[in-house]
Amino acid sequence: MIERLFGLFQRLIALFKKKGKPLEEPVEKEKAKEINLKDICADDPEAFDALYGNVFFTPWLINLSMDGEAEKGHFMIAGMLAIYAGDVEKVKEYFGKDSELTGRKWKILEPGIAERAVKKAQEYYAVVLKKEEERKRKKEEGERKTKI
Repeated sequence: MIERLFGLFQRLIALFKKKGKPLEEPVEKEKAKEINLKDICADDPEAFDALYGNVFFTPWLINLSMDGEAEKGHFMIAGMLAIYAGDVEKVKEYFGKDSELTGRKWKILEPGIAERAVKKAQEYYAVVLKKEEERKRKKEEGERKTKI
């Protein structure tokens, strides 16, 4: 037991004593205002209401299958994945099934709203995914510089 603790302690000390590792550069503050879903839907509040609570805000972390979630009976999640995929028909199908099973009234199922809401969600995802790719690229560049 003591030997394990001692070994762990030595590894922790080694982590803190790494030589040649540059100090972290301060994170640049964004000059431009962050784009959010409400900004994108400013001209269509019904689309915002339909998407509110039904949009994945970190889609790059999603490791789910739309059809897989539907097979499990998770129709709301499948509908959210359909929004991310930009598939209006699947959005209607999955939120419709959820509504039938739970009795929830989804704004996105009201006439004409699904198409507009999915379009706005795709605009949002285009911005968010671009920012995430830039963040990853900067991180990789920083890691390359530290290896040199």
